[in-house]
Amino acid sequence: EFVQKFSIFLHFGGVFLAIFLVTLCFSPTMARVLVGCKRVIDYAVKVRVKPDKSGVVKQNVKHSLNPFDEIAVEEAVRMKEQKIASEIVAISCGPSQCQETLRTALAMGADKAIHVEVPEKEYEGMTSLHVSKILAKAAEEEKD
Repeated sequence: EFVQKFSIFLHFGGVFLAIFLVTLCFSPTMARVLVGCKRVIDYAVKVRVKPDKSGVVKQNVKHSLNPFDEIAVEEAVRMKEQKIASEIVAISCGPSQCQETLRTALAMGADKAIHVEVPEKEYEGMTSLHVSKILAKAAEEEKD
């Protein structure tokens, strides 16, 4: 049996992550694409700095799917239309509000969504490395 492993690189919130080892078993229709979807402040919103200059105001501000992640979902949909991919899985890591972002990805054409819920206080202190490790673990579990 001929097995090839590919890593597809898509943008995820400022960090390039491998879309972990999409496996093609001789037939390209067996590929599953995992797309990272990050919840960010909407690009049309004017960002305001907190009075103490410790960051930006995030409360009562419209959030949406990262525009680069939108492009990644669109490309995954194109891959599915071209019969390169059989399933599109959107994944997000963060507080419960991230479900809105996943709903957007589902509306764009993703077949399935995974939300790794992290309390907001913990999420604020997480680095890209933490998120990468969480997504890698979720991808490994999804592979089975």
